[in-house]
Amino acid sequence: MARSPRGSPQESKMASLTAPSPTGTSTVLNKISDEMIVCNICFETYNRPKVLPCLHTFCMDCLARLTASKTTKSPKGKLTCPMCREETPLPKNGVKGLRDNFFVSNLCQLLHAERERTRNAPRPRSPVPPRKEKKEVTCGTHEGEVIKYFCDKCELPICGDCFVMEHNGHTVSKLKDAASKYCERIRERVGECRERAKPLQQAVSLLVAMENELKQNKETAKEEIHQHAEMLIEAIQQSEEEMVSALEEIYTERKDSLATQRGEMQAGLHKLEECVQAADEALEKDSDVEKLSQWSILENSISEAGDLLPTQGPDVNMCVKFSAEHLHENFRLGVLITEPVFQFGAKGTKDGEFDSPFRVVTNSQGEILVADNGNKRLQMFDSKGTFKWKSEKEEGDKFLKPVDVAVTPDGNIYITDVANKCVKKFDPKGEVISKFGNDVLDIPSGIAYDARTDHVLVTDAGKNRITIHSSDGELLHHFGSPGDDDSNFNRPIFVAVNSHSDIIVSDYKNHCVKVFDSEGLFLFKFGGEVGADADRGKHGMPAGLCVDPQDNIIVADIHNGRVDLFRPDGSFLRHIATASDGLLSPYGVAMTPEGRVVVTDVSDCAIKIYKY
Repeated sequence: MARSPRGSPQESKMASLTAPSPTGTSTVLNKISDEMIVCNICFETYNRPKVLPCLHTFCMDCLARLTASKTTKSPKGKLTCPMCREETPLPKNGVKGLRDNFFVSNLCQLLHAERERTRNAPRPRSPVPPRKEKKEVTCGTHEGEVIKYFCDKCELPICGDCFVMEHNGHTVSKLKDAASKYCERIRERVGECRERAKPLQQAVSLLVAMENELKQNKETAKEEIHQHAEMLIEAIQQSEEEMVSALEEIYTERKDSLATQRGEMQAGLHKLEECVQAADEALEKDSDVEKLSQWSILENSISEAGDLLPTQGPDVNMCVKFSAEHLHENFRLGVLITEPVFQFGAKGTKDGEFDSPFRVVTNSQGEILVADNGNKRLQMFDSKGTFKWKSEKEEGDKFLKPVDVAVTPDGNIYITDVANKCVKKFDPKGEVISKFGNDVLDIPSGIAYDARTDHVLVTDAGKNRITIHSSDGELLHHFGSPGDDDSNFNRPIFVAVNSHSDIIVSDYKNHCVKVFDSEGLFLFKFGGEVGADADRGKHGMPAGLCVDPQDNIIVADIHNGRVDLFRPDGSFLRHIATASDGLLSPYGVAMTPEGRVVVTDVSDCAIKIYKY
């Protein structure tokens, strides 16, 4: 039996031809597609078919013309397959030396013979089983010579002429012996392939399972995204409905109040108009007796009408506006600001006036204490901004130059005096009790009192460090040095402490807020460069600091003109007040016991109070 190229596409189909059924080969041959016997270059039946290593088969003459053509891009000495573009080195004798595809050649001969027999034979009345003929395969090189041998060296079936002319000196076997030998080798290789296929089949099965799992995970995630989006949309819509409803209630209440006041004023106006008309009529009478007899009546009517007049203008708060927030865990769109900014103070030297109000603090009674730096004094106000007292300079001392102020639960007051390079302690009435720090402080700036530890913390903007003192002024510890690393400072100007005694410092020229534990060990920082991502809590120049009862951190950003709120971990929550709320240059911040935020604005020398 002739040997086909290993793995040839025609081999599996030819296998069915090697053992025809008893009904004859015609039934099998009729099932053969013309594609198996047509060359893909000339599109005609194969003539001396040659098979390439890529297992594609073409006519020998077609391949010869292909290699001789100047339009082909095949490298010299090589042939490029027209189907798959795989390059094949040419034998010394060119295309003629390529392997013959005996299976295809034999198939063409069988099909040609079958078609001739069918065309010439008369139609039988009943099926006659065809005779089983053994067709010998002839050589494609030496016409008419039967293939009887197999060249072991070249691994090619050959005829006797081939052996003498082209394969002289090669080891040659009989075709049947070679077929048996190679069939056994093929069976062994097939077995090896089947063994190798098992792990590949397992891997393919695993990959299919993984693909299915990935698809399922994608669908699950997609559904979760959809559900979460629906939840967010529902929460946002609910927030919208609640805020619009609250807005309508505020509007209706205030509109009704305006209508009531308008009705009262219109009633008074009507009464006055009646009095004026009655007086005019009385004055027109000729008799003095009649005029005087109506005087007392007119006087009483005018007095009654005067009682209906308002003692002041319309009393309705017209402030109602929306302040947007960044969405966070409660999905709140923002807040309704229904109260105007309450502020007091102006530039000047009188009581209640300021010149560079740097820092502010509140005590347990809600009183507001302001470090009036330019006027070299402290000023105390009640919660409504009414002046109470101011500090005076000490005899024989330089003028007080207060930067920051802190209060203790018992009402004592600490201030940083930059002119005298010290910290001064006052009693609740503003009288100096003591002072400390002259020997350790250079530019004392920020100050905070930690009620939990009874310590006083001071930022030294000159030495770029934080000093920790006892309540009597004894230096206990200090940390920090100049620089821009986590443990360094570049003009630390203000400080605050939370309920855990963590120390919060505004590092002014490093444009950030740094948080340390009570011993000065760095924990984290937040903020950023000037103007960078300003709407997401970055700091231009962070100044005053304070904390709310939940340890959220409130920061005055003088460069960006706003006051921001951060969580205890430093993540941004929202803006408390911005330029749209009348802020110009916020410097100090404090929180009242009622939960309002007090801000010093150094640009217009005023104290501004906002709803938190």
